[in-house]
Amino acid sequence: MVKFDKLNPLIGNTATVPMVGDLMASRWAFEAAMVTQYKDNEFEQQFYLYDKIMADADYKKVYYIPELESRLDFVNLNYKNPQPAIQEIVAKDLKLLQGEIRDELYVIGKDNFKHLDALIPGKYDSLTHVETQSFFEALKKFYNNRYSKADKHKDDRINSRTNTAKKEKEFEDEKNSYQNEAITELV
Repeated sequence: MVKFDKLNPLIGNTATVPMVGDLMASRWAFEAAMVTQYKDNEFEQQFYLYDKIMADADYKKVYYIPELESRLDFVNLNYKNPQPAIQEIVAKDLKLLQGEIRDELYVIGKDNFKHLDALIPGKYDSLTHVETQSFFEALKKFYNNRYSKADKHKDDRINSRTNTAKKEKEFEDEKNSYQNEAITELV
């Protein structure tokens, strides 16, 4: 295995995986082995679902929703701009917002946003902007609650397994037997 940043500078860099790296079967085999070792070992299996829910919720709160809010702000600032190039971007952003909100409604309930049909050029207006902003705020709260709930369940599970000195020792021994810190960090 060769680190991508150690490859020839013409094909490798530290910021991205070079195309040649994506084509190497050894890369995919190594990644699959690491993910399997991390999530399917006897210790981590009991916590993986909580970790996954927390990671997904964190991604939605920190990256996904702010990106959608940024697109919404661009649309709101430019939906009346007469330039064709700007109108093309506005139309693409509205289509993206509509699709992503539709997908989120499958998760949180279809009745939680009534302005989906207004996210198209010609129908979009300031009321749609306000309602969409409110929806994004509610979505952040939803994912914050989802994260907190999964974190609490994980903590409860750990606390029930470590509430005596004997149980805590057994828990640490199990963790040390199955968990690999380097793999955990890598994954």
